[in-house]
Amino acid sequence: TVLALSKDPEVPAEAPEGYDAADSTWSYKWFKDHYLDGVDFKDERLLRTPVLHRKMDYYLSKLTPQIPDSVCNALDHLISLSGDTGLVFKYIVQYSTNKYERSKVMGMDAVFVCMAEKYYVPGKATWIDSTQYADIKESYEVRKNLILGVKASDIILLDTAGQWRGLYDLDAKYTVLVFWDPNCGHCKKEIPKLARDYEKWKEEGRDIEVFSVSTEFENEDWLKFVKKNNLTFPNVSDNPEVNENAWKYIQSGQTTLNSLNFRDYWDIYSTPQFYLLDKDKIIIAKRLTSDQIIDFIEGYEKRFQ
Repeated sequence: TVLALSKDPEVPAEAPEGYDAADSTWSYKWFKDHYLDGVDFKDERLLRTPVLHRKMDYYLSKLTPQIPDSVCNALDHLISLSGDTGLVFKYIVQYSTNKYERSKVMGMDAVFVCMAEKYYVPGKATWIDSTQYADIKESYEVRKNLILGVKASDIILLDTAGQWRGLYDLDAKYTVLVFWDPNCGHCKKEIPKLARDYEKWKEEGRDIEVFSVSTEFENEDWLKFVKKNNLTFPNVSDNPEVNENAWKYIQSGQTTLNSLNFRDYWDIYSTPQFYLLDKDKIIIAKRLTSDQIIDFIEGYEKRFQ
């Protein structure tokens, strides 16, 4: 039985009924529709063989478009075949959640978000303890705000002149949002490079703005760095006084809770971190470098031509 399940279905020579022979992708569609034929996802014995993992992984990574919504739908299909209970259900949910939480592919963390939202947050993952649940819930609450397609939360902090500046104050086709630390070795190379690129974009007439957020709590090194490197785009940061009097500034409408909690809200675990926003401040890319921004924008715009 295991040997039989290990074999892939053979695509017929001609398009069967229900498939359009004029469609060049009919054979792919047929193969995907029949790839899981004969696999009983309710049979827990398959967990002791390599068949289940191989079939599931190939179905998700090779037969499913690598778009978060498509992968989420494919996972829902696999889970429905398992009956939403039992060890196979547990295996699929655990495997996919762990895989996409750690994914290095831009945007695929949205799969983790959808799995957490559908199976962990509602309490369907009955095998985890309260500590594990709290960790996943916390990660979900952060990541759901940072996936591609989500509108970025405004950030309103003090600039180098001590004036409140907001991300939403910028009116541009694209906005580069960057979090950095003036004492970070990588930032010392990347931020001056971004400053040079920014000036070049302006010379070329590109409608791109930059909103720069320093993660350093004390401002002395930040102010020196901005001046030394002639950073002409908006640069903001917080400071001890603002945080000590946070409620006063929030209540007066000068800033927001998310702004003052930006390190946690934006999950700043390393620097620099880049986000690319569209004209409506929707997140369209992240984990880019300054060198990759123009290439991404040009590729992004081709999709809509």
